[in-house]
Amino acid sequence: MVRPVSAVYEEQLIPLGQGHPLWDPSPRRDPAPRYGPGDGATYVHEVTIGDVGYLTGGSFKRLFNVCAPSSDPMNSYGVYDGFEQLEFNSRLIDQNDYHLSPGFYSVETLGRRQFGMGGGAGIAGVSGGVSCSFETTSDHGAILALGNFGCKEAVMSNADFKNFMVAHYDRWRGYACSVLGLEKELEIILVRGSIKTTHWKNATWTNKATVQGLFVQAQGGGVAQTELQLNVGVQQIGTPTIKWGPHGVAQEDMKFDQCVFLSYYKMKYRIWWITKLEAHAGENSFRRPDDDFLQGSSAMQVVQEDFAYEQDDMDPVNIILFYIFENSEAEKAIACDSDVQDLLGPDDEWPKDLLEHLYHLKPSIYVDDDNVGMLALEDAMKRKYAGDQPANFEEEEVPEPQPEDSDDLDLYDGADQDNVAGPPTQSAVETSDTTTTVAEAEEDIPDPSNDEPGSLPPDPKPIQTTIRGTTITLHAGAKNTRVIEWPLNVLYDDTADSGVVSPLVMNAAGTLVASSFDDYVIRIWRLGSNSVAHCLVAHTDTVWAIAFSPTQNKLVSGSADNGVIIWDIETGQPIHVISNGGDDSDMWSIAFSPDGKTVVAGFTTGAVRLWSVDTGTLQRDLEGHQSVIMHIEFSRAGDCLLTGSDSIGFLWNPMSGELLGSIGGQGEMMWATAFSSEGDRIITGSENSVGRIWLAESGDELVVLREHTGPVRAVAWSPGGQKVATGSLDGSVVISHSYSGERLLRLDDRLGPVNSLTWSRDEDFLACGSVDGSVTLMDGRTGRFLAKMRGHKDKIKSLIFAPDGNRLVSSSDDGTIRVWNTTDILRFVESS
Repeated sequence: MVRPVSAVYEEQLIPLGQGHPLWDPSPRRDPAPRYGPGDGATYVHEVTIGDVGYLTGGSFKRLFNVCAPSSDPMNSYGVYDGFEQLEFNSRLIDQNDYHLSPGFYSVETLGRRQFGMGGGAGIAGVSGGVSCSFETTSDHGAILALGNFGCKEAVMSNADFKNFMVAHYDRWRGYACSVLGLEKELEIILVRGSIKTTHWKNATWTNKATVQGLFVQAQGGGVAQTELQLNVGVQQIGTPTIKWGPHGVAQEDMKFDQCVFLSYYKMKYRIWWITKLEAHAGENSFRRPDDDFLQGSSAMQVVQEDFAYEQDDMDPVNIILFYIFENSEAEKAIACDSDVQDLLGPDDEWPKDLLEHLYHLKPSIYVDDDNVGMLALEDAMKRKYAGDQPANFEEEEVPEPQPEDSDDLDLYDGADQDNVAGPPTQSAVETSDTTTTVAEAEEDIPDPSNDEPGSLPPDPKPIQTTIRGTTITLHAGAKNTRVIEWPLNVLYDDTADSGVVSPLVMNAAGTLVASSFDDYVIRIWRLGSNSVAHCLVAHTDTVWAIAFSPTQNKLVSGSADNGVIIWDIETGQPIHVISNGGDDSDMWSIAFSPDGKTVVAGFTTGAVRLWSVDTGTLQRDLEGHQSVIMHIEFSRAGDCLLTGSDSIGFLWNPMSGELLGSIGGQGEMMWATAFSSEGDRIITGSENSVGRIWLAESGDELVVLREHTGPVRAVAWSPGGQKVATGSLDGSVVISHSYSGERLLRLDDRLGPVNSLTWSRDEDFLACGSVDGSVTLMDGRTGRFLAKMRGHKDKIKSLIFAPDGNRLVSSSDDGTIRVWNTTDILRFVESS
C-alpha cells in the first residue's frame, strides 16, 4: 500500500524535535460564515495557541479556539455547548523570532542540525546563487527549506492546559461527531504552539531513491525578499514530490503565518481489556511489550474513545500515551510533544526507537485524583537542573512530602481579620517543624548593635556538605495543594568553608549576584550558569555589607576591618582601598548613588561618610546619629539620602550635606525602609506593628498603616507606586493603597513570620521570606497563593527578583543562596 506523501514527510521530520511537521503549512482559507453567498469573503485559519482541531492530509483543521471568547471571529463557525475560555499565565509563552534560521532541514542527511550554505549559515543577505548537495539511498526521505526565520511561539507544558483538556475533551468529541458529523476515530488535539515562517519549500521521496544535487537560488538582499528554488535530482526509481508556499502572495505581503511545525496536547482513553495484563509484575514495574504482542495487536483499533498503539505509529505523543497506559492504572492519559524534549538533553539526538528509549529511561507517571495519567513533570525538572547541582553535594533522603491542609494553616484561629487590635502576647505562627510564637521569632532575629565590632560571630555556620532536597507546596485549585520535590539549585563555591554573612545583592542587568562569607571573601556568581565569576579577597575581617554600582562594573564592600573597598568586577581587583582613619568601628551599611559617582557608608558608631568613586577621596561626613546605621538608601533621582538608626531616620541632600528632615522618632525600632519608585515617598516598618509613609523632601508623615499585630519587619512598593506591602512577624502580609492607606488585601495563606518582602518589576509576583526559612510566591496583583518553597534551614535574609521576574534569588542565615525559576514553578500551578 502506498503511504501518503504527508505521512512520509511527517515521519521523516518528526525527529527534528521541533513539533509535528505540516506538509501543508499554509493557513486554511474557507468562506466566511457571516457573509452571504457571492460576497467572495474568506476567512484565513492561521494556526493559533488554543486551537482545538485535528490533523488531516498534512494540514491542520481548526474546530474552534478555546483561548478566545466565543464571539471571536476564530469561533465564528460555532463552539461546543458549555463553551469555556481557557486562561493561562502568559509568562509561560516561549517566544523566539529567530528560533530556526533560514536554510535546509532534513533528518536523513543532517540529524537535528540545520543544513544550509556556508555550513549552516542560512541565506540571509545572499545576493547570488548558492548551491549545496547531498546523497541518500534511504527508502524514504524529506527536506524542508525555510526562506526566512522560523518564529516560535509556544506555551510550555503546564497544569492549566492539561486540566482544561481533560475537563472538556468529551464535549469536544461530542461536538465534532454529533454536530459536525466527523468520524468517531478522529484524533482531537489542543494546540499549544507553532513555528511559523513567511515562505518555504519541501520535498519528499520514496522507493529507494538516490537524491542528488539539491540547489537553492537566493535572489535579493534581505531574507524576506528571498526566492527559494528547490531542485531535487533523482536517480534509480521514484519521483520526489515538491510543495511550496504561500501561493498567490506577493513578497512584500508575506506574513509569518506559514506553520511548518505544530505543538499540541492529545488525550486518549484506555482500551478496557488491556487495563490489567498478567505480565505486569506490580505497580512500579516497567514492561517493554515484545514484538509478538505489538504485531498481534491488529485488532486494537479505535473503538469509541479507546486507544490502541500501532507499531508503525511515529507520532511521539501516541507513543507516550501507550507508555502511560502500559505502566499505570490510569483510565485516561494526556501528553504533549514537549514531553519528549523534556526527556532529552539539549544536545541529545532523537532516539531511533522512542518507545524503547522510554522503557530505558523509565520516566515516572503521575496519576491524579481523576485517574488521568501523565509523565511526571517533576522528573523533567530534575533532569533540567541536574547540571546545576554541585558535584560534591549529596542530597539526603527526604521524607515523602505530605499535602498541607489549608484548614490547619490559619495563624489566628477565630481571629477577626477585619478588626485587628493590639498585639497578642503569645500568637502562634507556622514554621516548618515547630510552632513558634511571635516573641520567639523576635528573639531569633539579632539586633545588629549587639554584635561586637571587629569580631566574627561566636558560632559561624559552615556550608553543609549535604543539603536536603527542596520541596515546593503548589496551588492546586481552590484550597487544595500539592507538594513535590524540587531539584537542588544552590549557588555554591567548593572553596568556601563557611556561610553567607551580608545581604544578597544583584547587578542592574540581573546577570550577577554577590554576597560575602564568613571567610571574609566576597563571591560573585553568574546567574544562569550559576558559576562563580570572581572571589574578591582583600578584607581581613567580616564583610557586613556590599553593593553593586548601578552604572558601572564596580562593587563596593565595607568590613569590620575598618575598610571600604571599591572593586572592578571585570578583573576582580580593588580600585580603591579606603581606610576609616582613626575610627575603629565596623562599617555596617553601604550604597552607591544612582549615578554611580558616590559611595556612602554607615558605621556602628552612627557615623555616615561619603566618598568619590573615581578618586576614593572623602567628600563629607554626615553627623547626627548616635548608634549603628542600619539603613542607607538613595532616592531614584539621587537628590535625597536616607540614613536610619534605631527609631529615627535622617533625610539629607547628599550634594550639600544639608539635613532636609527626619522620619520616625516614636521610640520603636525602625526595621525596614524603602523609597517609592519615583523617590518622593518613603515607607517604614517598625517594632510597634505599624507601617508609615513619609514625604521624602521634608519627612512629613502622610499615612499610618495599623494592620498588624506583630513587628513589621519587611516593606515594599509596587512597581507603579500605587500600593505598598507590609510584612510582619504575625505571619501576614497586608497590601494597602499608598495614598489613602486603605487595606486592599490581607495575605496570610501558608505564611510564617515574615522577614523579607519584594515585588517583581512587572508586578506579576510578590515574594516573602519567613523566619522558618520558607519562601512564599504569590500573584503580585491578586495576592493569590502560588507556591511555598522550602529548602533553607534558617530565616531568609534577603530576596531579589531578576529584572525579567523569571528568577528569584534568596539567601538565608543557613549560609546558602538558592535560585528559584518562577516560570518553571508556574508550570505546576493550577489557576482554578
